Amino acid sequence: MGNNISCCDEKELVQDKICSDWTIAGTEIIYIDNVSALVSSGYVKLNSAPAAADTIAVNFLLGAATVATLPAIGVSSAAAFTVGKFDEIQIVPSGAGTFIGEFCITPRYLI
Repeated sequence: MGNNISCCDEKELVQDKICSDWTIAGTEIIYIDNVSALVSSGYVKLNSAPAAADTIAVNFLLGAATVATLPAIGVSSAAAFTVGKFDEIQIVPSGAGTFIGEFCITPRYLI
């Protein structure tokens, strides 16, 4: 006797991987999703900042509303994320000057 139990509908997904270095001197949008990804995962890293105590926050936005935040990433640190239902990613530095880092995202889309 076999069981055919499924708790979820099976979905076919495609995924991409996008990685880039970034340099900002103020709040910047670093990613815009115009295809409505189902969910995305990745990381944001802060390589250098004007002062050792400087940090960045990362906001995931849907329209103008914040749906998730990665707070206080310090120099030589990174934060990983898995977030859904957003259309922009914004980096907010804690102070003035040039901040340099890395960004990598793997968005997943329904076929």
